[in-house]
Amino acid sequence: MNQPAVENKEQTKYVKPAWYKKTERLLKWMKYLPDEIDNLRIQLQMDKLAGQRITAQYRSVVGGHSNTVSSPLAAIASRDITLEEKIEYRELLLQMLNNTVNSFNRDEKKVFELRYDLELKDKEVFTSMDMSRSSYFELQKRVILKAAMFLHIPVPLEDQPNAWKGKLFENDLD
Repeated sequence: MNQPAVENKEQTKYVKPAWYKKTERLLKWMKYLPDEIDNLRIQLQMDKLAGQRITAQYRSVVGGHSNTVSSPLAAIASRDITLEEKIEYRELLLQMLNNTVNSFNRDEKKVFELRYDLELKDKEVFTSMDMSRSSYFELQKRVILKAAMFLHIPVPLEDQPNAWKGKLFENDLD
């Protein structure tokens, strides 16, 4: 017998590729990074104010075969380095995201602001921009592609626009 049309629609539903989702996640997270960095700095200060702990910390060795005692001072120093590294990583990520958004043209910035900063739904964005649905999705994809390029997120060859293919993009500009 014939299958209902609903099943065919479910089979052909578009699924965003992993690189696309990763880029969108970063664009959405950009607005939270300054507060996250600030909280990491506060945590680092709080850890320093707490000072050295009196009791030793017991940690199991990888594999779980034996337990070792680590120096409380070493544990604090290790945590400071970890927090400092997290802060530095997030500061660099925020700088990359700011550079990425600065590279957008006026329409691309508007899509970024509405879709990823304000987190409006697609329909709300293209309606407020007075665009057709298809024009909006083309513009949104251009925003994501440009962001992926600036953030060094690998985009498979089949997803790259034709403008990226050719001699200019064969070698690094170095």
